[in-house]
Amino acid sequence: MEDKTSMKRRQRGVTLNEILVSQARVPVLWIILILSAFVIIWELLPRTGMVSELSLAPPSKVAITMVSLFANFAIPKNLAVTLFEFATAYGVALFLGLGIGFVFGNARRLGELLDPFVLAGFTIPKVTLFPFFVLIFGIGTPTRVIFAAMFGFFPILLATMVALRERKEVLIKLARSMGASPLQTYVKIILPSVSLVVFAGLRLGVIATMTGVLLGEMFVATGGVGLQIMMALAVFRADIVLAYVVTVGLIAILINEMLRRMQNRLARALRL
Repeated sequence: MEDKTSMKRRQRGVTLNEILVSQARVPVLWIILILSAFVIIWELLPRTGMVSELSLAPPSKVAITMVSLFANFAIPKNLAVTLFEFATAYGVALFLGLGIGFVFGNARRLGELLDPFVLAGFTIPKVTLFPFFVLIFGIGTPTRVIFAAMFGFFPILLATMVALRERKEVLIKLARSMGASPLQTYVKIILPSVSLVVFAGLRLGVIATMTGVLLGEMFVATGGVGLQIMMALAVFRADIVLAYVVTVGLIAILINEMLRRMQNRLARALRL
């Protein structure tokens, strides 16, 4: 027997976005309990000697170090470098990924012809290509930006291609038979049907691009979070490493949450 919520959804025609949001909603209390348990276990492991503090600093020490690094502007200064490179790289990945994905997704034969090359570029260990980027572009900021853009490019490209290829052609033909213009067809039919998958690619692109930026800074840089992590590792300062890791992690979560909210607003605007 269906519950009242299911009956109401059936009566008013629940949207796909509402189903996804309702299924993903997690009680705040559970989040707090899980985070608290994680922090307590993290604190106890090095304090009890089960794990050396050289490899895992307790969160209390990490918090003190983080406050100190913010106070002397070490984190803000290096974070500004990393965020600039990330924003530039993600912009490049977004422009190329959406643009090329749009072309490959609509031109099926061309896309199928180039699919093996796209998949090869997606699966190849990109970190092995960094020496070639240095040889071609030098050791400056452009090298790290292009390297990081390559990381973010492929998730966005593949998500856009898949979304456009899986669209429902029956609905498109029906809209055109009823006199809908190409613009109306795209706004009312194609865009709503592909937006969720494309935004999933955009969110994956954020993580991939940030990873590329940090790797680039670890290899060749004069500033940035990646360089500071490598310098801290060289002197066994796990508290400094974790302070930068936590900071970058919080920034990534914030950016991802902004994209999620944009996705939900777009879905509501398109009545998805």
